[in-house]
Amino acid sequence: MSTNDEARGILREVHRDLLSLNDRILADSADKPICSGFATYYQSAPGAYLERAIQLLDKDFYRVGLAGGFSGGKSTLINALLTEPGLLPVAPDECTMSITIVSAPKSGQQERVEVDYFTKDEALRNVFQNLRYHDVLGDVRDEVLNNFSADKAAEVLQQQAIRSEDNAHIRQKQTELQEFIDYLNKKEEAGHLGHVRIDDMNSSSQYLTVDSQGKGMGHLLLIRLVHIFRRNPVFIESGIEIIDLPGTDSINERQRELTHAYLEEADVVISVLEPRGFSEADKRIEKKFREFNLQVRNKMFFVINKFDQ
Repeated sequence: MSTNDEARGILREVHRDLLSLNDRILADSADKPICSGFATYYQSAPGAYLERAIQLLDKDFYRVGLAGGFSGGKSTLINALLTEPGLLPVAPDECTMSITIVSAPKSGQQERVEVDYFTKDEALRNVFQNLRYHDVLGDVRDEVLNNFSADKAAEVLQQQAIRSEDNAHIRQKQTELQEFIDYLNKKEEAGHLGHVRIDDMNSSSQYLTVDSQGKGMGHLLLIRLVHIFRRNPVFIESGIEIIDLPGTDSINERQRELTHAYLEEADVVISVLEPRGFSEADKRIEKKFREFNLQVRNKMFFVINKFDQ
C-alpha cells in the first residue's frame, strides 16, 4: 500500500467519525431549546464541508491552479516544482498567453502536446476585445463588434495592419495582427481552428510563447488551451495536474474570463504574489472568490515568490 493510500484510509476514518459526531449534535439538539453556540455551528453548514471532503477523497486526481499577475513567476515556480527548468517558457513580460495544463499521460499513451484552438469567429472576436490592440483598432473596434461578421472583421484587421503609422509601439502591434491574419489565411492553420491539434513535446514552445525574435504572437492568439502530457513523478505519484493560468492582469478580456472559470474548477488555487504584496490583479481574484461560497474561497492559498528581491 502506498503512502497516499494509507493517508486516504486515515482520512476516511476521520471523515466517518466527524460525520457521526455531526449527526449526533443535530439529533441531540432537535427537540431541545437552542443552546449557546449551536446556531453558529448550524449556520456554518458542517454537512456541506464533510460532503466536499469525501468528494475530494474519491477523486483520482486533483487540479492545482497557479494564478497571479504576469511576470510573477508562475511558470518558473511550476518548472521548479517539476524539476524541469525548461518545460514552460519564462520571460520578463507577459509570457503565458493561453491556459496551460500539465499532467501525466494515461497508461499506455505517449508524452505529447494537445492544442485546443478557438474557432475563427471566436479568435477574431477575441482580438477586437483585446485591449492590447486598442490603439491599432481605434474607433473601428466597437463598430465591428456591434455588427460582427468574421469576413468583415478579417477585412478591417487587414486594413488596420497595413495602414501607415509612425509610432513604433503601434507598428509592433500591427505586425502581430498581420501574423494573425496570415495564420487565418493559411490552409493548414485554418484547418486547426475549432479543433484539437496533437504534436510532440519538442514543438511545445511554439504553442506557449513567441520565439527569440518576438515572432509568433499571431499564432498564439488562435489558441484557447494547451495541454502538455508529461511523465513526471510529481504527477504519477501525487495524482495531480497543474494549471498555469495567464496573468490575471492580462489585457486580453477573453483570457481573463477563461482564467476565472478555471479558478472555480480547480481543487486548489495558489495565487503567486511578488514581495510588494497584493497587486490590483490579485485583489480582483480575491474579490472574485468572495462572490462564491466558502467551499470555493477556502481552497485558495497565497505564496510569496521572488523573495530574494
